Amino acid sequence: MKDSVTFIIGGEPIVVPTLVLYTLERAWPHIKELGTAEDTVGQARASLEIIAAGLSLTDQAPSADDLAKRLRPNEFAALNTSIAELLDVSGLIPKGEAGATMGTTSTAGSIPSSPSLQPTA
Repeated sequence: MKDSVTFIIGGEPIVVPTLVLYTLERAWPHIKELGTAEDTVGQARASLEIIAAGLSLTDQAPSADDLAKRLRPNEFAALNTSIAELLDVSGLIPKGEAGATMGTTSTAGSIPSSPSLQPTA
């Protein structure tokens, strides 16, 4: 099983470990925001908050603002895809829904509403 997801931010790879309870608690409000964000900038901000939460247990963890200072608009679509992958490898997307989750979006690369996200056994 995969234990991390690599994001490209500012042209550089950032490896985010699988979410654990501590990081999930920090990320949860922003995970819920993904499905309600009104535009790609809102989705990008929520995604950066999730990444920052995921990195909060690492040495020299960047803040979401630090990441936002580096994120390029042409990286938004890949960011959303990688967030969906992080939620999947962390066990937050029920088996069989990961592909559907990333494929049933109203905006290219956007994340659907998250209320159905439930930790899986």
